[in-house]
Amino acid sequence: MTQRLTPFAVLFTALLAVPFAATRLPAQSSKRALPATIGKIEVLDPEFEKLLAPAAAIEVLGGGYEWSEGPVWLPNKQCLLFSDIPNNRINRWRAGKGVDSFMQRSGYTGDAPFTGPEPGSNGLILDSQGRLVMCCHGDRAIKRVEKDGSTTVLVDKYQGKRLNSPNDLVYIPVAISILLIRPTGCRNGMPTRRESWTGAAFTDCAQMANFSC
Repeated sequence: MTQRLTPFAVLFTALLAVPFAATRLPAQSSKRALPATIGKIEVLDPEFEKLLAPAAAIEVLGGGYEWSEGPVWLPNKQCLLFSDIPNNRINRWRAGKGVDSFMQRSGYTGDAPFTGPEPGSNGLILDSQGRLVMCCHGDRAIKRVEKDGSTTVLVDKYQGKRLNSPNDLVYIPVAISILLIRPTGCRNGMPTRRESWTGAAFTDCAQMANFSC
């Protein structure tokens, strides 16, 4: 059965569009009024129209963020999470309540001051059990948030070397996770950088110290 996406199903993309158009200001501090919608949905294949509600639009949920990424929808909590990378936190949007802080120190938990510009989490997804999985720039690891609120490190090394700064990931039905390894949180010349390459690594989750995906 084909399902039609409501306007809400596409509105989260505005979280990516608004920050890059805005100046580098702390979250929600801009005095400029935010538009209700932004951009347009361009349909290149008529088949895509079967998935969209007729009035679908890209709605703006928040703005003035320095750099936000990784939106993920939590069905059981009816909220949208996204990474506020420079501020090292995950924010939450709820209908009728707007945006508030969901998790502080989401990407870097060390005691020493972080020397780079991007300490926070980046890509966010849910695993098959609905647990939040985070790409953590500053801690250079993929972490999972357990049901009790604690975090578990799923992977932080490749061939014995620390990851640079995991950026994105996705779960495939056969339990393979894809880690896009980028230098954004651990740039060239930084003393902690270990991997010299940038690319994608495919990891069998069953081999991650027997952690379940």
